[in-house]
Amino acid sequence: MFSSSPQTCKGGGVVSSLGAFFSRETPRHVGSFSSLSLEGDLNADGLEVLLKIPSPLKKLDFEIQYDAEFQKGDYHPENLYKLLHKHSPTLEKISIHFSTAFDKIRKWKFPERRDGGKFDYRKSFPVLESLHVCSDSWDGFPSVEQFLPKGGSGGSESVKRVEMIVSYDVKRADDMAARTDLYDRLVKLFPNGADKVGKSS
Repeated sequence: MFSSSPQTCKGGGVVSSLGAFFSRETPRHVGSFSSLSLEGDLNADGLEVLLKIPSPLKKLDFEIQYDAEFQKGDYHPENLYKLLHKHSPTLEKISIHFSTAFDKIRKWKFPERRDGGKFDYRKSFPVLESLHVCSDSWDGFPSVEQFLPKGGSGGSESVKRVEMIVSYDVKRADDMAARTDLYDRLVKLFPNGADKVGKSS
């Protein structure tokens, strides 16, 4: 099921519905979207459809799914980067959930910059206020930590809320050490944020 309003788009996992919507709506209507919230899993094809949204988004909320048909490594995680990059100047809120199926097969990361520079929230997401990244399994830790650059630089004072959620075992010393490191990075990068490193249920 897919429904829409000028401000928000909510959809199930049917990518064809998204494509049909964008093909039949007028540019003026589609251009009025300011936020996108997808209820259901989103694969590589779905991300590609979302790249067709012409208007700048302020809010982005969805779950990444690993699709079995892309088991040979043809998942195209760069589509997620392209989507974030396209709307980065206007995004105020980002909420991304990496599913367990995706975590066990793929590790998402930002592509290397050609100029050798590091990821910088001030430059890449100048108006970002809220960041939420979640994974259902410990396998997803590498994907989650990609959103917290190492080295203590590249953060932003504009971000007011940050939440990183990943599964971990409190009885495993390496899990807890990694969690502590993640939290330390979070505090340094977003000094004005209501910070949290949580445990997925």
